[in-house]
Amino acid sequence: MSENKKGIKEKQWVRVGLFRGIVTRIREFKGDIWVDVEISGVVEPYKLDDVEPEQGDESGG
Repeated sequence: MSENKKGIKEKQWVRVGLFRGIVTRIREFKGDIWVDVEISGVVEPYKLDDVEPEQGDESGG
């Protein structure tokens, strides 16, 4: 699965609450889409509804 309704892709910076992280994996489980996000070296699964694409980070670095 490469993309979803929010346009989130693997290796993309996203925001989860107050934290920024990088998407490591996107998967479907029991009808829900889960996004694995690495924040400060720790990978945690979040529901797609809790993850927002990072805005204004087009510089690539």
